[in-house]
Amino acid sequence: MSIRTAFASFIALPLLAGASCTLWTDDLIDAPRDDGGDGGSSTAEGGSQGSSGGSGGAPPGTCGDAPVPTATTCPDVCTGGCDDGVCRVRCTGEDACKDDDIVCPSSMDCRVLCQAKQACEKVELRCSEFGRCEVTCLGEKSCKEMEIEAREGPVELDCAGDACEKVELRCGSNRCQASCGPMAKKPKVRCGEACSCEACR
Repeated sequence: MSIRTAFASFIALPLLAGASCTLWTDDLIDAPRDDGGDGGSSTAEGGSQGSSGGSGGAPPGTCGDAPVPTATTCPDVCTGGCDDGVCRVRCTGEDACKDDDIVCPSSMDCRVLCQAKQACEKVELRCSEFGRCEVTCLGEKSCKEMEIEAREGPVELDCAGDACEKVELRCGSNRCQASCGPMAKKPKVRCGEACSCEACR
């Protein structure tokens, strides 16, 4: 091999190595990354799952938020009256709202109180379209077989004793939470597309 040929080979080798290194680096940057989770929706059955993050319909950073109520009148469904944009539905006598279909006003927050024996048994509750929805179940089987459908607003369900026997909470796209007292019957929570979901432990 001549001195000229050896010198040309010496110059070419680093250049080829550099090109190979550059291609490898570009491939690494463009490769898809595994973030360690699929972030999909989940379901908590009977309170067996404490919390889970669904795929979420609420915009980032707004999970749990709700718009300020704008209603200026108090609809008939608000049997406990209205206060600062909150519709209060009171079912405080035995069988008071049993088998009823309750639809919360879309432009208000909604608080439903079931506080007597079977007061809200087999009630179908449809929460406000965007407002907060809070349901409290107290008393013997007060919310037995109740079905709660959340929508775009956050929803909270509080259960005591056997009040939430066979209750089903179907979450919407916002924050969804069920809380139970000691030894309480646990509702079934379907997380669906909720941005945050927590069932009774």
